[in-house]
Amino acid sequence: MDDPSSVLPPPLNTGAAESVVFPPSAAERDLEELKKRDREQQITRSLWTQRVSGLWGTEPPYEEQAEDRSGWIFGALFYTWIGYYVYEASREQLMERRLPKPTRQYRAYNAGVALSAELQRQRARRHAWDGYVGARVGVLWDDASDGVLRWVGAVQQYGTPQQLYAGVEWRVAPSRRCGGWAGRCMRRLLCRRGRSPVPEHGPGAYHRGEVDGEHLFDPVEDDTVLTCERVEDVVFRLGLSAEASQGASTRALMKELPESAQRCPLAIQVWWSVWTLFSQSILHIVVLGVLRNGCQLMTPILLKWLVTYLSDVSEHRHSSEADSTASSASSFDLSSAMTHSFKSEGAPDVSWQRGVWLAALMFVTMICATLAGNKQYHVRRRCSLQVRNALSASLFEKVFTMSSKATHHPAFNAGRLTNLMSTDVEVVGRFTMMFWTLVSTPFMLVIVFYQLYVLLGASVCAGGVVAFVLMPLQTWSVKRMSSDYRRKAQATDHRVKATTEFFSGIRVAKFMSWEPFFISRIEKLRRVELSHLKRLQKDVMIVFFQLNSTPGFVIASVFFAFSVTHHTLTPTIVFPAIALFNLLMGCVSMLPFALQLMTKLLVSLQRLNMFFEAEDELVPAIEDIADLTSCAKPTDFSCEAYTREATQKTVSSALVNDVAADFAHADLSTYVAQELKKMQGAKETNSAMSDAAEGSALSEAEVSLSDSHQSSPSTAPARVDAATAPSKAEISHARHEDAVSSPDSLPPSTQKDNAEITFNEDSIYVLKRKTLLA
Repeated sequence: MDDPSSVLPPPLNTGAAESVVFPPSAAERDLEELKKRDREQQITRSLWTQRVSGLWGTEPPYEEQAEDRSGWIFGALFYTWIGYYVYEASREQLMERRLPKPTRQYRAYNAGVALSAELQRQRARRHAWDGYVGARVGVLWDDASDGVLRWVGAVQQYGTPQQLYAGVEWRVAPSRRCGGWAGRCMRRLLCRRGRSPVPEHGPGAYHRGEVDGEHLFDPVEDDTVLTCERVEDVVFRLGLSAEASQGASTRALMKELPESAQRCPLAIQVWWSVWTLFSQSILHIVVLGVLRNGCQLMTPILLKWLVTYLSDVSEHRHSSEADSTASSASSFDLSSAMTHSFKSEGAPDVSWQRGVWLAALMFVTMICATLAGNKQYHVRRRCSLQVRNALSASLFEKVFTMSSKATHHPAFNAGRLTNLMSTDVEVVGRFTMMFWTLVSTPFMLVIVFYQLYVLLGASVCAGGVVAFVLMPLQTWSVKRMSSDYRRKAQATDHRVKATTEFFSGIRVAKFMSWEPFFISRIEKLRRVELSHLKRLQKDVMIVFFQLNSTPGFVIASVFFAFSVTHHTLTPTIVFPAIALFNLLMGCVSMLPFALQLMTKLLVSLQRLNMFFEAEDELVPAIEDIADLTSCAKPTDFSCEAYTREATQKTVSSALVNDVAADFAHADLSTYVAQELKKMQGAKETNSAMSDAAEGSALSEAEVSLSDSHQSSPSTAPARVDAATAPSKAEISHARHEDAVSSPDSLPPSTQKDNAEITFNEDSIYVLKRKTLLA
């Protein structure tokens, strides 16, 4: 018999070892939860995109225009396609219906759809973390910090509308860094950590969900700390504790976070949307502007060369005449011949070919500058109209998608919306035309001053000193103009709001004779607006006077310094200097318009950003009831559940054509009159009349009951005496049941509480609440 100890154990099942599944860690569960929320957000964005696409509808038909059929050279540079319209206008036969229409990319629909898509992309980035509320977060500089994300948005009390903050409920509050932005950057580069006291105001300050009276969010736990941190400093945590985030596996899982969780939210920027969307047109403006400015800067140089050539020709002619006179008076010797030949070799080129080339170059340069300037103006004008059309269409779209909470905000009244459409959109469109002037003017000034320095030497420094002295005064004037324009815009909002309120209630105002009150109120607001407008115009006049007088002071100071230093003004210096000064004055003369428009643009962009940041209605408030009958048949329900739902669907489909709205999860109540019981022993004044009425009612009840039971062969008609007679409410209820259809075709909510009320003028009634549908 074999030893039991020598018996080999049965072989292990390799498949069993392979089938062992370890439970997911806390970090993996958190990662799956974040991915699930990301998928939900993607579905929400997809539904939102479909809703916005439904608002825009299909593209209207487009008819090919004459500009589309024209060539690039003759059509784009010389506008040959306009000749037909000019000819028809000269013959007074040009009709409105035959005027050229905008091309496809400049139409309001196409431009609006393109800008809307860009704004929706920014909106998705703005609300990227809204679906992650409740997730674990921390800060970059403190790995031990542990909190829960509760809110994402802008804090109005901080005064930074374009900075988004994350409201965090901390279980372990983060340490504070000192040194501000520069200190944070240096410590991040040096990999150091430091602590500083908790600030009393601003990012990082402790609060309980309110910042200076502004309610942001509510805390969930009692023993926690609440702060608002910059979204750039907040990161998501995986796992149960802060130490788990240091593991290699957790760090590997952090790389698998959804893209929306890895990128911090950003506020909506209207100007950035316009810039990225119409970058091709703006690039054309920049290229044409560089070509035009280059040609303008080449003109004084070519003029200097041409004046120098003409001076050399004149000197050469005078020297030739002098040489011919001297050779006829004296004999020609070897030394004079050698000197004449040396002068001839070192003399400048005075051939007519050089003069022709210089004149041709000046002609081509001026032609190129003119063509580039005209084409740039054309592109700037069309780009401005394109931006205005796109912004106007996007504003209409935003109005249709705003939530009811946002529409009731005082900042989004009718006057503000009117000004956004008429003023702010116009300012953005005009700045599109003027932005190249604002960008190119500093470079032009630097290049022009350098060329003047080459011509006039150190005397140009006197003009630079004068310009530097006048610069602070100009800066103060521009800032004052900006603040006055902001006040004027607010006064215009109030005046338009009051006017709109008056016109919307004109019937009530006339009926109550309130016209003088409203008119005096509007006139008072108009006087305030005119006072701000008067101050604004004064500021504009001061700015224009300073900027237009600066070139004159600069030119006078330069020529005065040049003459004091004992220099001689020659044609080769005067003519190029005058051309450069004219170019300088041309640049500076357009600078006031650009600066004034820049100040208006900053205010308008702030108002537009605030409007597009408003909350949207994610779910339509009103749905078509016909959609209730178009639901798809479920596939994963049991047979009994499907039968029950089909029955409910049949019942609801019978009432689809008879109802105006369908309420879900709602209680509908009304007030019904109920007769009070009379006290015993009370004598009615008209008891005889009431007895007669009661008797007639009882006889009618007998007739109705007998008629209703005649249709049943198994039930004999019974005599109803006065003691067992039904009440009036029961009789009315019976009549109502006979009048309506079969109870099987009505839902249970409509079969109850359908009794009619018969009022008695000698009784007292009270209103009691009655639930119709629950």
